[in-house]
Amino acid sequence: MAHNQEMVEAHKKAGDWKNVRIIGLSIDNNIEILKTHVKQHGWESVEHYWTKRPDCMASEEWEISGVPYCVLVDTEGKIVWQGHPASLDFEGAIKNLLNKETI
Repeated sequence: MAHNQEMVEAHKKAGDWKNVRIIGLSIDNNIEILKTHVKQHGWESVEHYWTKRPDCMASEEWEISGVPYCVLVDTEGKIVWQGHPASLDFEGAIKNLLNKETI
């Protein structure tokens, strides 16, 4: 998550990621753990959502079984990749999507 925070900050300052959002889905059992962890590490540029709410089905629908787990959505709103971010040049993939290229 630290790398995601750094990427978002650097590219937003440069102005080339105006519409990029990185969203973290937490599978922690306690929302306070999530809030404390995010605040302590200064990861506020990444959006965080807690998936253990009774009305949230994200973990089941996307079959999230481990962390970190990432989903990339193209500029048309289509999910184009899912998985562990270390298995992909994540930053390069985002740049490609912004340029309307495939990953």
